[in-house]
Amino acid sequence: MAEPEVDYAAVFQALPGAVALVTPQLVYADANAEFVRLRGLTREQLVGRFVPEDVPEKDPAEPLLLKVLASLRRVADTGESSTVELQRYDVEDPEQPGVWHERYWNLTDVPVFGPDGRLSLVLHRVEDVTELIRAREVALTLQEAMLPAPRPVGRHPAAVRYRPAAEALNVAGDWYDLIDLPGDRIAVA
Repeated sequence: MAEPEVDYAAVFQALPGAVALVTPQLVYADANAEFVRLRGLTREQLVGRFVPEDVPEKDPAEPLLLKVLASLRRVADTGESSTVELQRYDVEDPEQPGVWHERYWNLTDVPVFGPDGRLSLVLHRVEDVTELIRAREVALTLQEAMLPAPRPVGRHPAAVRYRPAAEALNVAGDWYDLIDLPGDRIAVA
């Protein structure tokens, strides 16, 4: 049975999230449709552009650009993956100029090696994780509302320890309560 022909250009365009390919000299080599949409440029305007020129001076994105550049340079220098810590970057609503929306981004840079084993490209991935952050905030709010405040129960001192079920989200999966019962007893649920 013959192996199926893989159209890697189509795969690149279909990748979930915004992805760009950057040369070790920090020049855009390619970008998928989502990256182009996110940047608000055409592919032709982006490809061949020097990454540090991607954001004009005095732009609120400048601190983010500096972190992106440091991450890309780290990959180019070491050949190892690099992740920029979670970033908040507000985006102007294209349908309502002057209206900004809070967005959170996860940025990852991964080395791509050529057949000779040398670094040929850096895959720069930008993932919008705003919905995950909002879901976490809702879960934390619900959790805090359901947990009783630490308090003595009758004559019994009570202590609690918070241990998140999912470390990455810092959200627990269990709730508890302490209930005063007659006769110097307590119930733990």
